[in-house]
Amino acid sequence: MRRFVLPSFFGLVVLLSGAAAWSSTAGTLVVDARPSSAVVVDGESLGDTPIRVELEAGEHEVRLRAPDGRERAFFRQVDAGRETTFRFHWR
Repeated sequence: MRRFVLPSFFGLVVLLSGAAAWSSTAGTLVVDARPSSAVVVDGESLGDTPIRVELEAGEHEVRLRAPDGRERAFFRQVDAGRETTFRFHWR
């Protein structure tokens, strides 16, 4: 689950998590791989594909680990208010 720090008035900081954390500067990244693979986004393990995660807009490192141990790293751009889908097939 991603957490967002939202600056608020009077210098206070509000921490939100889960669905309530979605902001106008966030987008959704959907990752799917065949066979199913472990996913790490920006150093955070998110489980096995398929996954859907809300992230701040910008470039993110996506690492996949296949069941046989092979690993690949990719960079994907996530745009605010949009869904980005990334599919990968191991060969």
